[in-house]
Amino acid sequence: MSALVIWGEWDHEKRARALATTYSTTAQPASTKPSKIKNLASLVFWGHGDAQHFCELTPKEFNDYVADWKKLNGTIQTVEMLTCNARHRQYGYPDSYTEQVNKLPSKKNATSSSRRFRSRSQAASRRRRSRS
Repeated sequence: MSALVIWGEWDHEKRARALATTYSTTAQPASTKPSKIKNLASLVFWGHGDAQHFCELTPKEFNDYVADWKKLNGTIQTVEMLTCNARHRQYGYPDSYTEQVNKLPSKKNATSSSRRFRSRSQAASRRRRSRS
């Protein structure tokens, strides 16, 4: 399996399962405990997000959850975050959700020190700027 789609809130289940079919993989809720999956290369998270939570997880909880997956699956190379607001600063928070996650210390043997989480909108924005 090259990718695993993980949904946050109940209303993302149908969308996540549909997305999983395009990856030729499966989908499961974020409440599922991490497990060893042969050849897992990508975690694809899909859920609601704001400056406080994404897929019902705080930045620290998300960081720990991804670290737990990576501890069991050394083949993970990418983590994708699909949401509307992961890059927005809101409610008096000086940093967006993804900025908060990126500032957390890496877990030994779980994430590289240079790892960066980016929302799809941020990645697209960087590609547009590099073309200019």
